[in-house]
Amino acid sequence: MKKFLVFAIIALSGLYASAQDIIKLKKGEELPVKVLKVTPSYIEYTYPNEDAVIQIQRKKVASIHYESGRVEEFALVKSQDIDEKTSKEVKATKSYNSPLAKKQMFYVKAGMALNKIHFYDANYSRLGDYRRFKTGEALDLGYSRYIKDTKFYWAAELGLTTRGCYYDLGEIYLSDMEDTKISGCYRYVIHHGIKVAPVIFGYRFLLPHDFAIDLRLGGYFAYYYAGKMAGTPYDLTEDQTYCCYTWNAKIDDEGWDPYFKKQRRYNAGIETGIAFWYKRFCFDFTYNVGFVSYDRTLVQPEDMSDEEYLDELYGYTNNLKWEVLAKNYNYNIQFKLGIAF
Repeated sequence: MKKFLVFAIIALSGLYASAQDIIKLKKGEELPVKVLKVTPSYIEYTYPNEDAVIQIQRKKVASIHYESGRVEEFALVKSQDIDEKTSKEVKATKSYNSPLAKKQMFYVKAGMALNKIHFYDANYSRLGDYRRFKTGEALDLGYSRYIKDTKFYWAAELGLTTRGCYYDLGEIYLSDMEDTKISGCYRYVIHHGIKVAPVIFGYRFLLPHDFAIDLRLGGYFAYYYAGKMAGTPYDLTEDQTYCCYTWNAKIDDEGWDPYFKKQRRYNAGIETGIAFWYKRFCFDFTYNVGFVSYDRTLVQPEDMSDEEYLDELYGYTNNLKWEVLAKNYNYNIQFKLGIAF
């Protein structure tokens, strides 16, 4: 009888051992255990006849052979060592195959910009009151890529931008009628250019229900291919109430102005912004600041007579030196709608 009991115990023990789960490690070792939990970053298990719960990193496991006969393979899974918080963030954005959850994405943003120029000289009075905005276009074609396995990203953009301002000249006396003045005089300047932002760094917060928020900071370069200055002239005649100058005007055109033609056509600065995403669509708010003074003035040398100065200026020889009398930096506020691919 005793021999029979011993035999039964040994048989049952062998049956119990053969019914365990088997964890096969990538190093070749096999662990006969009872698997309790499998997560994106770790696996929990216990050894037979023990209550202690042990964890092992999932990236170290090649496969699990369950006692039911099912086999779960991990050898072909790439970079599963992520924490549960990241896993939940990715899951929240992958429900619709979102571009935001991918390693890299392309996007387009388009909208309008509110432009202003700030002059750092209170005595620079010829501009009048320039506290009003001048509107312009804003367009960005962009590319972003996550940095390693984080939500920090690098981006680059190419697009269209504007620079300019709108200012009130106040009341102006007619040049041939000194006792007559008109009010409501104004002038605006607008430059249209191409912008390149090669280095932008940001962080993307992936939120539940397909929402995300982007914060970013970067630098840009701009070249302005066209410009326009229009409004009421500084020196009015009785029949003249409006002027319009363009960069592409020729010397004999009425739209040619030596001061306007000498405005700088390049710029460089920084930009910061925030974008609110829903699925693949976004509303973007961007603030740009340029650090190149665009407005330059021809200063009359002390040894040059007024007649020689005017001959030099309007003789179109442009041999005199143009200087920035007051630093004038532009900034604009952009509102854009975008879509990611």
